[in-house]
Amino acid sequence: MTAIGVYSLIWPAYRSGLVIDINGNEAWNAYFSDMAYRGEKLYPAERELITNNYPPLSFYIVGPVGALVGDTVLAGRWLSLLGIGMIGFGVGLSIRQLGGGTFAALLGGTYFIATMCRFFTMYAGMNDPQILAHGIMTLGFARFLKAVEQDRGYLLPILVMVLAGFIKHNIVTLPVVAFLWLGWQRPRRWLPNAAFAIGLIALGFAACRVAYGPDFFRNMLTPRVYSFQLMLIFLGHLQFVAPAIVCWLFVGIPLRREPAVMLCNLLIGVGLAMFLLQKSGEGLGENAQFDLLIAVSIAVGIDYTSIPRTSFARKYPVERLRSLFLLTLAIRLLLCEQWEPVKLAFDAGFRRVIAERSKIMQSCVEEVRAVPGDTTAAMILGYRAGKPFAIDFFNLDQRIKRGEFPPDVIERRIAEGRLTRLRLDPRHSWMVEFR
Repeated sequence: MTAIGVYSLIWPAYRSGLVIDINGNEAWNAYFSDMAYRGEKLYPAERELITNNYPPLSFYIVGPVGALVGDTVLAGRWLSLLGIGMIGFGVGLSIRQLGGGTFAALLGGTYFIATMCRFFTMYAGMNDPQILAHGIMTLGFARFLKAVEQDRGYLLPILVMVLAGFIKHNIVTLPVVAFLWLGWQRPRRWLPNAAFAIGLIALGFAACRVAYGPDFFRNMLTPRVYSFQLMLIFLGHLQFVAPAIVCWLFVGIPLRREPAVMLCNLLIGVGLAMFLLQKSGEGLGENAQFDLLIAVSIAVGIDYTSIPRTSFARKYPVERLRSLFLLTLAIRLLLCEQWEPVKLAFDAGFRRVIAERSKIMQSCVEEVRAVPGDTTAAMILGYRAGKPFAIDFFNLDQRIKRGEFPPDVIERRIAEGRLTRLRLDPRHSWMVEFR
């Protein structure tokens, strides 16, 4: 499992230094991070064609780091890689706090890292605050479990989890389960600590209202189209954690009255519900599954620890059951089409593709830079060319669908000479298949 985890990290770490576009979110986050660093307006006015529906803290973290290293996109990628390590460490701490041994903690942490870097390569090491926020939230959650056990020290982990929510706002499974667990274990402590958490959140929103004006809430509440069909379509993404969940059932059901098992059942249940809810919205990517992945990773460690107390342990040797459990997880991790580290080492053609993609990227940037004014080029090309942030295509599409803009708003601006349409080589993006 450790070998798979280390192997899986190679490609995201190597790719972080390449001049290629991993995902359109990278330029979007870089634009707003630079705005935050320069002290510019962070939340656009109503009639602008750009939208900022993220809370502000990530931009004030990535912006200064980007200025320090000289590249905001690179800074965000490095912070994302750091976040992966933070989550793995937080998963291990949580397992230890729930009674798991050192091996179980290492297993849960390495399972998370391996799964994240094998199946969610778009987000692993991408300039987006999602993973960093999860990292901070997971560490806060682990510390909260310790506070519940000791019945003291609640305020710091609550503060940490609230701060994580102001980095990215769709990471709710861990704090929801934390307070459910507090109400079950320490009912008298629930109300004052819940009031403290709500007070911190309200204070944060009030500070944002003062700092950014009404545009903050208007941007944060930007409409999104939801569909039950989308949720059904993305059920197939559960295959990445399905073996671990199936293995968990052999522990989670018969031992459900044990505290650690009960907590993991809550984590998986809430994480699954949040995955389905978020996946019903247009434009939600792999990040909708990260809460569930963290929950399953914690359960992996508790599963390993709890195997001796199952009915199977009375029929079969414990070490044989544990080996079968590990083998099941490892086989699923190995059944993946992403073999970039191997291709990077042994496939000269793959290395040529990387080099050609980088050249295409640079060429497209020069084409955009040569055109005066705003263009319809991809955000990363406009960002690298030094163009101002003019169009947020995805959020604009969502606002058009909800009637905030006419469907031909882009065409009108092109006809008015305010935008220039460019047709560029799409292979500047790594998401486009190279032929």
